[in-house]
Amino acid sequence: MLEALETLDQAGISVWVAGGWGVDALLGRQTRKHHDLDLVVDAGDAAAAMRALAKIGYDYHDGDEHLPDALMPDRCLLLRADGISVDIHPVDVATWCSSVGDTSPFVTGMIGDRPTPCLAAEVQRMGHRGYELRDSDRHDLKALDQSRI
Repeated sequence: MLEALETLDQAGISVWVAGGWGVDALLGRQTRKHHDLDLVVDAGDAAAAMRALAKIGYDYHDGDEHLPDALMPDRCLLLRADGISVDIHPVDVATWCSSVGDTSPFVTGMIGDRPTPCLAAEVQRMGHRGYELRDSDRHDLKALDQSRI
């Protein structure tokens, strides 16, 4: 997972961690096992992000998804041979930021000892709307609520 973030950083592609790893970045500790990495990427950088991740073994999988009521309605699924996946959530950052409130949706959290760009706590909460929650989603929301951030 850190390899994916480093690869995108080296390619000059800005991403923000969302989902379970995003929550863990906000909390500064891993709270559960993860099988994927959710990344918010400016729509104009999505193809470049997928090309960069392909260089480290992530292949495009025909698993695109559109959830019209979700905060990040689109998803491009990349899979690695070991079953780890990266979900690219392309958004038009300029307009998307204004749709999530008055403050910046982006903050810096920590994964291990690495400062990690991620979504702010309230945006993480908003990101869990518009689809049927899984047990892992409920865990993430509970962890955010208990942390009071």
